[in-house]
Amino acid sequence: MRYFPMQMARLRLQLTARPVEMESLPPAISRRFISPDGLVRVEVLPAHDVRDQEARRVFVDEVAEISPDLSGGAISVLRAGDVVGQAMVQASLLALALGSILIFVLIRRIGFIFIVMAPILLAGVLTAAIGILIGLPFNFANVIVLPLLIGLGVDSAIHLAMRARHMALEKQADPGQSGMAALFSSSTPRAVVLSALTTIGSFGSLALSQHRGTASMGMLLMIAISITVLTTLVVLPFLLRFADGLSKRLKNKKARKE
Repeated sequence: MRYFPMQMARLRLQLTARPVEMESLPPAISRRFISPDGLVRVEVLPAHDVRDQEARRVFVDEVAEISPDLSGGAISVLRAGDVVGQAMVQASLLALALGSILIFVLIRRIGFIFIVMAPILLAGVLTAAIGILIGLPFNFANVIVLPLLIGLGVDSAIHLAMRARHMALEKQADPGQSGMAALFSSSTPRAVVLSALTTIGSFGSLALSQHRGTASMGMLLMIAISITVLTTLVVLPFLLRFADGLSKRLKNKKARKE
């Protein structure tokens, strides 16, 4: 009962509403739509669902043809998406460049750069394809997966490549065992898998977030890291074996010529 008189007074005031005209608008409201020099602000609503990026771009382009000096949520989101996309391309290229430099510094062979990067690039393509198939494409929140994928992939691949190279140089493999069998009998692949599992568990917790962007980033990171480990353990050893065989054939061919 305490607020009843106040509510009744507000109701009586609302019942006395009259037609609204431009002259009767409060200055605080009219200033938002009419400038001091008489320019009127026009609000345009889209006919299609602008949550779709292509529909949003079409809507912005059509409005821009009429009024180039447009503003609002649609163009802000569109331009922000373009900036984020360009930033992620730059970050991915920078991660590739720094990863390549790190591989060369540690292994001192240019060929190993392509051998190590090939499984990572394959993992990136498979991650994007799986994301599209399950309805989890890249967006503003989860596109950060790409630089992380490159960094984590280079880390795992370097461990395997260096272990294989050290075993070949130091001749630690058993005489009756192939180089790849000796590599997988070592502790390095297990360490790579366990490290990846801890990373998957930590990033996977983001998938439980109520924020859709954060949850999609967690899901995509789990997929990306899993595929990266799989391609590293499956594709990289074959590439190392192929490179080793090619190097031996070139040496034998050179020795025969001499």
